[in-house]
Amino acid sequence: MLKKTLLFIKRTVTWGCVTFTALTALIYVISHFMNNTDYVTTPRMLGLLLFSMIVGAASALLFTDLMNLAVRIVIHYGIILAAFILLFIAWKSYPKTDNGTAILIMLFTAAYAVIMGAVFGLRAVFNRKKKEEKDYKPKFSK
Repeated sequence: MLKKTLLFIKRTVTWGCVTFTALTALIYVISHFMNNTDYVTTPRMLGLLLFSMIVGAASALLFTDLMNLAVRIVIHYGIILAAFILLFIAWKSYPKTDNGTAILIMLFTAAYAVIMGAVFGLRAVFNRKKKEEKDYKPKFSK
């Protein structure tokens, strides 16, 4: 049990750090092109770090074999959407209207669908190649 818990924590921190690095790089690139250097502040980065660690925990849960894949994807989406709403919409007041909030949620859902489609598409390709390599049986022995 302790070994599984430590593995879950390791996966959470790894996924969280990868997510934080990618999002931070994206924010720096966007702020550079917008010529807005004061956009990157410590509170925003700490909020992004918290969001990244929640994404890391959700991703570690996604790639365990505890439940059916469809259930894991729905739980993963729910956790990440809740974190997005709490950290970036509720606490920050970016959208001033309900329509703005709905549009942000739809954009987030579309981005989630594209990213998850790419992740599981690549995963299926790699798993198919591994399965093809396993199924090979030599017909002639030396």
